Amino acid sequence: MELEVEEEIAKALHPPRCPKCGEGIDCLDYTGLEAVGATYTLTEFINWDMEGVVGSEEFNCPECNSLLFKDEVDARKFLMGLDEEPVLEDYGERGSRRENSI
Repeated sequence: MELEVEEEIAKALHPPRCPKCGEGIDCLDYTGLEAVGATYTLTEFINWDMEGVVGSEEFNCPECNSLLFKDEVDARKFLMGLDEEPVLEDYGERGSRRENSI
């Protein structure tokens, strides 16, 4: 068996658990602010242009909606089972990662 297949099976059998509610989760709810532009013609918006994520990103537990991560790399590691729990103390009151954290 390939290592990736074994990891997927292990993850399916023992998904990571939310440190807030304790539920096993296999995904996170994502929210991000995105810049958009368009041409306005008095009656409609046309020529929409999406410029990607420009603001804060949040990764929340899909069960209890608790903020778990503000960083995609940390969220991915958590879902892959590489980190047991998010390091919640690394996030301030609003969930932004502290400057001096590792």
